[in-house]
Amino acid sequence: MNDRKVNIKAVMSETGLTLEQLAELAEMRNSKAIYKWAYDREKNGIRPTYETLAKLLEAGASVESLFGVNYKAGEKIIEKELTPDDFMRGLKKALADLGKS
Repeated sequence: MNDRKVNIKAVMSETGLTLEQLAELAEMRNSKAIYKWAYDREKNGIRPTYETLAKLLEAGASVESLFGVNYKAGEKIIEKELTPDDFMRGLKKALADLGKS
């Protein structure tokens, strides 16, 4: 299985949040624990919870930085107004797809 890692530096840049603010958003007591998002699971890495991922996306983090993926070259991204239901369906699908890789 391809173990995707969170690009913490990119998340901080995209959201404008500090490490301490990320920890608060993720309801983590120790801000240094955020760095575990970037570790392999074999090295005691952890992943953000579903709720934390939703909050980070709402704060401006990209799918690429949160899931360690890149859109295929030339793939068009269709921009449209998403309803909350559309957003949640897409997030659930992305999480399910991530678990299959």
